[in-house]
Amino acid sequence: MRHISKLFFSATLATAILFSQPAAAEAPRQGEIVVTAQKREQSLQDVSVSVTAVSGDMLVDNGINNVSRLDVMVPGLVFQQSGNDVRFSMRGAVTAQVEANDVSVAFYTDGLYRPRHAQALAGFIDVERVEVLRGPQGTLFGRNSYGGAINVISRKPEFEEFDYGGAFGLGSYDHLRGEGFVNMPLGQNAALRVTGVREIRDPVVQNITVGDRGGLKDANNYYVRGQLAYDLNDDLSMLFRAEHWKDNANGNGDFGYKPLGVPVNRATGQTDGLAGVLNGFIGRRTDCVGKPSACGRAGAGLDATAERVLADPYKISNDFSPLRDIEENTVAGEFTWRGLAFADVKLNLGYIDFKELRLADADLSSYASLVAGNAITSATTSQEIQLTSTHVAGRSQQRLFMDGHPQPGEQCAGSQCGAELHLGALAQADTHRHPVPRSLYPGDLVCQGQPAADRRAALYL
Repeated sequence: MRHISKLFFSATLATAILFSQPAAAEAPRQGEIVVTAQKREQSLQDVSVSVTAVSGDMLVDNGINNVSRLDVMVPGLVFQQSGNDVRFSMRGAVTAQVEANDVSVAFYTDGLYRPRHAQALAGFIDVERVEVLRGPQGTLFGRNSYGGAINVISRKPEFEEFDYGGAFGLGSYDHLRGEGFVNMPLGQNAALRVTGVREIRDPVVQNITVGDRGGLKDANNYYVRGQLAYDLNDDLSMLFRAEHWKDNANGNGDFGYKPLGVPVNRATGQTDGLAGVLNGFIGRRTDCVGKPSACGRAGAGLDATAERVLADPYKISNDFSPLRDIEENTVAGEFTWRGLAFADVKLNLGYIDFKELRLADADLSSYASLVAGNAITSATTSQEIQLTSTHVAGRSQQRLFMDGHPQPGEQCAGSQCGAELHLGALAQADTHRHPVPRSLYPGDLVCQGQPAADRRAALYL
């Protein structure tokens, strides 16, 4: 069993002046996309890292209900699979190994790290947005984010009104998908949101030996998520979340599902992976020129004669029905405290129990042979503490606070006044929240705050 523990402490320094009365946070502008790529809510235009945010509505409009088609919306991202294992490539940085090995592009859901490759296969349902960060993200996202990070953020419970919705889809190969959600306020300070999806599909790749039960690229999964939000008071809010995901479809096969044949050196009749010519058979043939008794190889199965490879890419002849059983359970809690004048404190806790069992035909033929596979058990504990400043100016600057008084001749304008001591070129006006000062000469003291008795000055560093 693998136990993965993660502990973060991230702090973002405040950059705005503290007045006697805190300034109100700016409301998002119309059409503005708000992301949390840097562990704080910011407009996408103000984020200094390379990030693409795809809203839940955009996912629905483009028919994207899992990660397999996310790359069509995100520049630099390529979705790949090695059998049933997901391998993201970001700007050329790709996971070199699969199964129980580490990834190079970290995958998160609601801020919780999912370390195993197959954990990214759970579908998108009732999603607020997906954030994709390009380039190394180790500072804020920790290990295994050399290529980047993907964070799927679900819609949270809403206190305002009762709401519900659903969708039902039909498709080829008897594809059925149903999904829905219910949002229920529980008084003025609590709300419950339940989301679920069920999907089934017959195999796209048919097995001519054992029938549909041995086919590949099918679907048989369900997922349910429950969230309870509760505001204890104006300063403390809590969110509890529980998730269950089950997938026992055959999937894509184990690393590959169809052989192309065996490379054979026509001169020697032996298997030759470097100079051999592809022989479209599995097993040993007896009709090769020059070496009739040694063309190909035995041991691909308990084969008396060679079996020709099926030309149709949508048909296989495996004698063993693949087994794939995935189960994941998640419990998580988010606690946010706004009791500090200069910052919010957030505690994000989570526990994920993930199990995966895979078995497949070892020789990919109708011959009786060995069965290969693996079993992965992963228990992940996540503990993250965030200290995030609540007053954000136009520029990132640290400030030392001291008592200040206005220069002679300057006038205060009601509650919009405060005193700031600027040091030459280092002084930069916060054009997002305050008027640009009349002058920015060294030592100039500009009045922009409360009445004189309550004013404070900030020394820009």
